[in-house]
Amino acid sequence: TNDKKKFLINLKKIGYHSKKIITKDKKNFEKLLVLAFQRRFRPELVNGVVDEECLIISQNLVKIFKIGSKLQGAISGATGTVIEELIY
Repeated sequence: TNDKKKFLINLKKIGYHSKKIITKDKKNFEKLLVLAFQRRFRPELVNGVVDEECLIISQNLVKIFKIGSKLQGAISGATGTVIEELIY
């Protein structure tokens, strides 16, 4: 389904493996990814099925990761500037 594709893309964006390293069976691999995600982010219902709640959680995590990356870049840049000023 379209939601499952979006969900799997979101998993890749937040660092879940996108390659079938555990098993060569694509459906089984995707189910393992979903189960791992659910155990971590939605332990109330771990069934290996991508539903609307899984998709929403994954979308929110992508947003959080984007914000975190921007903050980290800003902090790194600011810290580098401060260190340069202290050295020179």
